[in-house]
Amino acid sequence: MADTEAPWPWGMSDEDPDPASRPWVFHPRGFLVAVLEDTAEGERASEHLGEAGFTERERRLYTGEQVIDERRRFIAQQGAGRRLVEKLTIDNKAVDLFVQFAEAGRSFLWVRVPERADANRAIRGLSAHRVLHFRYWGDSGAEDLPMP
Repeated sequence: MADTEAPWPWGMSDEDPDPASRPWVFHPRGFLVAVLEDTAEGERASEHLGEAGFTERERRLYTGEQVIDERRRFIAQQGAGRRLVEKLTIDNKAVDLFVQFAEAGRSFLWVRVPERADANRAIRGLSAHRVLHFRYWGDSGAEDLPMP
């Protein structure tokens, strides 16, 4: 999958479009996010995925603070119509869960995984790390994999 086929669900790089310019109804596909204990663990996990063959362009690490800042910026840029569409179309439980993790100082390692086999390979690559939660967006929708 080319980088231009699906924008990253979270922006925060000079290469990404402003959150307000994204489609009103946004359904990510081909992404895995792993929620990790903190930024240091996220950095180790990202490096480990690099060693497992995932390029830097296929993975992004965000701190909890970045996630909170991005969410605030996105909300501030929304008009009334866009807020209504989000309420009706966004998985608000997932957003709330991610915000709770972010407020607790967790880090978020996003991985571009075009196929389910790629997601499985990434999950195996993260088996040495304490992942608190996985979420995978594939062709059949979203799957949550909370870890014990």
